[in-house]
Amino acid sequence: MGKKGYVINIGLNNVDREHYPNSLGWATAEPGAMRLHDLFKGLCYKSEPLLYDEATTSALKVRLRALAKKMKAEDMLVLSFCGHGKGVQKEFDVENSELEDEGWCMYDRVLFHFELWELASLFKKGVKIVLISDACNSGPTIGVTPETELVDPDEEYKPNVFEKHKSLYDEILSRPRIPRKKVDASVVVMSGSKEDSKTYEGSRFSYFTEALLCAWKNREPEDDYYDFFEHVQRYMFHPNRPHQLSSVWHYHEGRVDTRLPFKRTFMYND
Repeated sequence: MGKKGYVINIGLNNVDREHYPNSLGWATAEPGAMRLHDLFKGLCYKSEPLLYDEATTSALKVRLRALAKKMKAEDMLVLSFCGHGKGVQKEFDVENSELEDEGWCMYDRVLFHFELWELASLFKKGVKIVLISDACNSGPTIGVTPETELVDPDEEYKPNVFEKHKSLYDEILSRPRIPRKKVDASVVVMSGSKEDSKTYEGSRFSYFTEALLCAWKNREPEDDYYDFFEHVQRYMFHPNRPHQLSSVWHYHEGRVDTRLPFKRTFMYND
C-alpha cells in the first residue's frame, strides 16, 4: 500500500451565539477553508471540510481519532483552521502548562491548543501532520511556551465566553497536560499570528490564507516548508495592520527540531 494523504479543512463564518456572548462574525473563513479544500483535493488528498455548525469540537475529535487508527507511518494529515482564536489566563496552576491557554473558536466552544496536542499523541510514529492555523492567538499552536503576556480579546466585554461558561472551561483547563515527548508523530505548524496577535480579513480570504495561496501558486518545485513559509511572509500585506507572523515549527517525537523529515511542501508521496 502506498502513502496516503488526508486533510480536514475547518472554516467558521459564525459560531453558536448562545455559547459566545459577543459577535464573532468572520465572512472570509468558510470561503478560505473551501479554497484550501480545493487545493488539497487537487493534490489527491482524501478531503472532507468541516464548516459552520458542523465544525464542533466533538465532530473534529471523532474524525481525528478515526484517522489516528487508520493512518500508518509515512501517511500525511493536513489540518487547517480558518476562524477566530481566543486566549485566556487561568486562575490556577496545571502541570506542564503555562498561565495562558489559547485555542480555536469551534462552533460549540473553544478548542484549546493543548487538546490538539492530546489528539496528536494518538497518531503512530512516522505519521506526518501539517497544521495550518489561520486564527488570532495562534502562535506555534502545539507545545511552545508563550513569550509574551496574552490579553483576552474579550476583556472589554462582561461577561466574556470564559466567564459565562466558567465551570465548563475551568474543568477543561484544569486537566493534566500530555508532555510533548508523548507525541510520536512528526508535526509541522504554520500559523498566521503569534500568541498575542491577530489575523485580519481581506476581500476574499484572510490575509494569511491569501498569502498562502499566492505562495503556493508561485512556489519553486523543490521548496520545503521553511522555503514555502518564507514565500508566505513575503506575500503578507496589510496597509494599516502589520502582521506578526510566527515561523514554521517542526516537532519530532515531541521536541522542536529544525531537521525536517518532510520534503516538498504538501507532497505526501515524497
